[in-house]
Amino acid sequence: MENLETPAQVREQMQVQLSGFQATRAQEKKQLCDQALARKFKMETDDLRREETRFMNAGCQLEREK
Repeated sequence: MENLETPAQVREQMQVQLSGFQATRAQEKKQLCDQALARKFKMETDDLRREETRFMNAGCQLEREK
């Protein structure tokens, strides 16, 4: 009988788990939003987009030369 949990203990444990899940989900959502905003900024800025394209092309060229 000592090993059995009361309904209140079960609810408390479930609440702790739920809080953890909510915090994790909020953090993942914030990271996704930050990435989307950074991508949007890069795509709206012609100079940055041009430089990023040059960088990617240079990286591909180095890979081809290996």
